[in-house]
Amino acid sequence: MKDRNLDKEGLEIESLKLAFTGRAEIYQWFSSLFALELTQEQMEAYQKGGIENLLQFLTHYGLQKEAERLQNAINAWQLLETPRLELAADFASLFLLDGKHGALPYASHYLEADGNLYGDAERLMREYLAESELKLHKNFREPADHLAVFLALLARWNRQTIEKQEVKSVAKEQQNFIADTLLSWVPTFAKRVSEISVASDFYPAVVALLLSFLHLEEQFLQSLLLDD
Repeated sequence: MKDRNLDKEGLEIESLKLAFTGRAEIYQWFSSLFALELTQEQMEAYQKGGIENLLQFLTHYGLQKEAERLQNAINAWQLLETPRLELAADFASLFLLDGKHGALPYASHYLEADGNLYGDAERLMREYLAESELKLHKNFREPADHLAVFLALLARWNRQTIEKQEVKSVAKEQQNFIADTLLSWVPTFAKRVSEISVASDFYPAVVALLLSFLHLEEQFLQSLLLDD
């Protein structure tokens, strides 16, 4: 019986490692989408099924409706006259304009009373980055509380968790981070994105997918805590 219990525990740990590996890849993918515009090569890869495995993972995670919406948005690129330029214009309209006209991807904009940037959320993210011995890339000239930074940090934490064999012990830390530093403002950000007119549903679909994913992440991490 003892050996069987050990085998069961070993299988459970391996299963969690796979889950954390998948989560790290998802967070890194989300981060890349908010950090930079899609390239022509990326768009062509997406149209050829380049993110099929990723969408299957998300579907298995319980996000079938959101994954299908994103796939439909990609399929609809063929209806655009100049897909690359129109996607770039969407990216700019959503994430690069001011708060009145766009949907700024900065936590401070939503959490500060006056909507100013470089608030407490930005200082907190710099602390998180310092604790993780990370620095913003010199070419990424954005405040530290940019959405892409939050997501890249979660990707890094999940990779480190696998390497250190600490797949359960970090659950509470990650759950608190998602609840306190992301879900405190991403729903408002997502609502703002949905209100802006764009040529393609791609970025609104990505944001809706991210929000649903974060809510499921809370549930997943809570389940790990209940198992202990």
